[in-house]
Amino acid sequence: MSKGRRKHGPAFKAKVAQLAARYEVHPGQIQAWKKALVEIDMSFPFLRQDNDPDKASFRGQEFPTSVQPLADLTPTRWLTERIRPTERGDGVRLWSIVPEGYPAYARILHPAYCPSDDSPIRWADIAARNDKTVHPLMQFGRLSGSDDPYGHPYWADEPLVGQLPDVEAKTIISTLRHFTTTPEQCYLLVWEGYGGIELFYPPSEKLELPGRSYLTFTGPVNSVLELLDEGNLLQGPNLWWPEDKAWIVATEIDFVETYVGGSADCINQLLGDPELEAFPVSFDARVDFFADTINI
Repeated sequence: MSKGRRKHGPAFKAKVAQLAARYEVHPGQIQAWKKALVEIDMSFPFLRQDNDPDKASFRGQEFPTSVQPLADLTPTRWLTERIRPTERGDGVRLWSIVPEGYPAYARILHPAYCPSDDSPIRWADIAARNDKTVHPLMQFGRLSGSDDPYGHPYWADEPLVGQLPDVEAKTIISTLRHFTTTPEQCYLLVWEGYGGIELFYPPSEKLELPGRSYLTFTGPVNSVLELLDEGNLLQGPNLWWPEDKAWIVATEIDFVETYVGGSADCINQLLGDPELEAFPVSFDARVDFFADTINI
């Protein structure tokens, strides 16, 4: 199994050029990517002109058939009662990201990457090289002595922001599927604020949660991996859980980590998986950049 992040080929760069405002890419870099697009087969649906009679629906070709828009928000309403709004002056608490009611929660860190070969770099390795302390609430930027939450040393690229890496997703799902009776019936929420999301996701009912509005979908647990596949050019789900609510996975759009709520046995298995850099976290823990009061 590859340990690197998803490679960004020309097709992905086409998407980033379209969504530059969201990804805050330097205009010079976008121009270079645009120049590279001449090498792409113009049959790629994203690049065809709207007046092309042979143009097929971009969503129709790229969107996984296993994922369907929700027509009824009833299965998602429970979140409105269990996710709390952020309180002014209190920072970001875990209870504003994941719902209450689970016996245990885990914080799974997205790895940084080596610029030369995309091999993953654990936060603990960055901490060791910079004489910082590894602890459950350490923040990525703090490990490099930066005031930027995404600050990183020259020898490591930042982790994926707001997106669970596919390698970690596969590892998590391999465990979670054994802790639900409904792995074929899951619910997937995607933040509606991603630039150009209407080009990549079909219309769906929207769920309003504190500070966020989400498109809502349903599909089997493996459909998460389909959405994370770069070939689909899709942003992965931010919240997903099975129908029996045995666990829930949350990736906040501005964070470089993912949170999982579940039974004590489920969370312990995730924490003990050597493929993951994971820590236990309490439901009332502060989880923003200022949560790390040790590496300052």
